[in-house]
Amino acid sequence: MDPSAAQPVNLVYPRGLGDYCVAVRIAAGLARRGGQVGLRSKGDVQWAEEGLPVPPGVGRPSDGAEEIDLCDPPRMMGWDYCAPGNLMARIADRIDLPRELLPDNPWVRPEPWPAARYGEYLVVAPIGSTKFSGLDLAQVEAAAMACTAEHGLRCVVVHGEAIPGLPEECEDLTGQTSIAELGQIIGSARAVLTVGTGPLHLAGACRVPLLAILGDLMRAEVVVDDYRPALFAQVPGRASYMPAPQLCDLLGLLLRSTVQPVADLDLRAANAAYQQRQIDREASKWKRANCATPAVTVTGAGIKKAAARSKSGRAKRLQSAPRPQPTS
Repeated sequence: MDPSAAQPVNLVYPRGLGDYCVAVRIAAGLARRGGQVGLRSKGDVQWAEEGLPVPPGVGRPSDGAEEIDLCDPPRMMGWDYCAPGNLMARIADRIDLPRELLPDNPWVRPEPWPAARYGEYLVVAPIGSTKFSGLDLAQVEAAAMACTAEHGLRCVVVHGEAIPGLPEECEDLTGQTSIAELGQIIGSARAVLTVGTGPLHLAGACRVPLLAILGDLMRAEVVVDDYRPALFAQVPGRASYMPAPQLCDLLGLLLRSTVQPVADLDLRAANAAYQQRQIDREASKWKRANCATPAVTVTGAGIKKAAARSKSGRAKRLQSAPRPQPTS
């Protein structure tokens, strides 16, 4: 099928909430060509039916519409979050969707959370899809204490199931929210601290300031160009291996470099690029100051591009350097 045709199509994506947030952006770009675009998960939960507001033209799958499978070959069961390059660009290229059609403004638009004012709390999503990708309770406690003492923010912890033993400094909402409520909580937050899991992608889709601590199950480069303002810390092995003081340093860096999100999502998106430059500048300073601890790599959109330019410049200089002449 020609995906550019203005007729209903269903996009089939992997099973997770994060996968859904990625697929929504692809679907929104496709909907700009005209026609209704439905989303169908390969998992048990159909996230399009869970109440997260999405762009016009995107919604539930249509009966009888032709389906386009977005999953990565060869098994066509999911996406490789460790593959080199940008994930959304890879998917868009696969269905011949020009990347300039992908929306830059927030593509998931939850209602405000009725229980709080904008930007008065930090959301922590400490557990990923596997036990190997989560933060430990000591890291969560350190982040909560630093957030309250240094920034005057309360700490709200979210997860699909209850997490026993959370520190008393945290407001425990684990196992108590619907997906729509989770969207409201994240969309209204001052910032989000998370690992490689659904709330990471949901915060990125809402343009909420984001600190993601990633282990070996996800590479920052697959989304670093798409989510801003954001800072990614790549930790060899597991996210729980990151020392709590470094985590608090980076959380403070994110909060100092960004401003309180506003209810107007389009205005929020307009400020995202400026805030990202602030994050990248401060993160570069942090990298220089912590060069003795190279196990943690911090990455933002601008840092990644600067590194690419530096690498390209070094290659050009090497190519243009005079070669030594062999001696007889």
